[in-house]
Amino acid sequence: HQITKGLIAVREDEYKLIHDLKTKRSLLFNLEKDPAEQQNLIEEEPGVGSRLLSLIQENLTIANKKIAGGQ
Repeated sequence: HQITKGLIAVREDEYKLIHDLKTKRSLLFNLEKDPAEQQNLIEEEPGVGSRLLSLIQENLTIANKKIAGGQ
């Protein structure tokens, strides 16, 4: 079965993006300034959010191709 639901996270430098595959909602945090992950920066840092979401989507595509048997 392909990966179509659940939460996926990626971290780059001080930023962490958490993406919900089912709702398509993303949360972005600056872990240096907000280690408790209380302030969602997805609206304030759209470039960072887009870049990290692209990483998730690219890797998810690769994983789903492998699951389907098409390396």
